[in-house]
Amino acid sequence: MGLFWFKAMALEIPETSFPRVIVIGGGFGGIQVAKKLRNKEVQVLVLDQHNYHTFQPLLYQVATGGLEPDSIAYPIRKILKDFPNFYFRMAVVEEIDTDKNKVKTNIGNLKFDYLVICYQRYIDTLAGRNLLLKLLVADNSYLYL
Repeated sequence: MGLFWFKAMALEIPETSFPRVIVIGGGFGGIQVAKKLRNKEVQVLVLDQHNYHTFQPLLYQVATGGLEPDSIAYPIRKILKDFPNFYFRMAVVEEIDTDKNKVKTNIGNLKFDYLVICYQRYIDTLAGRNLLLKLLVADNSYLYL
């Protein structure tokens, strides 16, 4: 996959008595879910393969030299830093086991109580569509944005 350097990291998310919500994707959808859950009694883990959020509507401004890159890209950790019980890990989701409520990433596995998929590029793949169909049929503890 070309992301072998991720292996040195680990999920290392502390155990909690709160329900664990895993949000896959740190784009607009993932950040909005995090903001909505900010004052709830849940533990939230945001997973994304990048450690920054990009405001893509202004990407052309960077390409033409009208804006500096840091004007449209912002570290996800900084967005979530003041949120209680929130964690961010830069990881690639490799598999979602809906029978065991477990997400497998390239840096480790983690159980969840609720799963939010905000990752359009994954849903656009055949595996993503099949997973989405399975989740929609299974029960209502999954949400796709």
